[in-house]
Amino acid sequence: MDDAKRVLEEMEARGSMPDGFTYNILFDGNSRCGDDEASLALYEEAIGKEVRFNNYSCSILLNGLFKEGKMEKAEEVLEKLIENGLVPDELLFYRCFQILEEMENKGMKPNVVSYGSLIHCLCKNGRLLEAEIILRDMVGREVLPNAQIYNMLIDGNCTAGKLKESFRFFEEMVKNGIGATLVTNNVLINGPCKRGTMIEAEDLVSQITSCGYNPNVLSHTTP
Repeated sequence: MDDAKRVLEEMEARGSMPDGFTYNILFDGNSRCGDDEASLALYEEAIGKEVRFNNYSCSILLNGLFKEGKMEKAEEVLEKLIENGLVPDELLFYRCFQILEEMENKGMKPNVVSYGSLIHCLCKNGRLLEAEIILRDMVGREVLPNAQIYNMLIDGNCTAGKLKESFRFFEEMVKNGIGATLVTNNVLINGPCKRGTMIEAEDLVSQITSCGYNPNVLSHTTP
């Protein structure tokens, strides 16, 4: 890959700026050589130059990171790409599932962090159905979701105005013995408050209380 990097440097020296396609070739070469650190270095360099990437770029980068167990870095890369305009497609979503399968086949059981990275990015991008599919796959593999996972789903649905779905996830976490947090209560109450639907907010307070939780003062006074 040294020759490829040299060509990249020569392109820049001649005033020809490499694009996403050029970097994809380098990412793919590094991935085949098992040198994901080099790909990450190139990725950071390209982001600084405002290079636009596509789902294929993301798939190559995530593939290496997931296999090495670098889940937090994978989430960071995916979030950064989304911030720069990437819209995850069905192929990338399917590839994420494949990566989880490959990890398990190699004896690297996916953990809460692995799934949390995917669920967080999907919820942030409004892909709520896919986020729930990930949750069900997680439970099916006997990886127990925690309060943070449910908070992501509750917040994503509240943001989308799907308050019934939000409360469904709240009920599910309570039923599974997962304690609601301050964040859980605030997200549930803030959703309808921000949308101006105070009747729904009051109804949610009542339902939360009936589940044995007391919404805090911040929840009741949120404008």
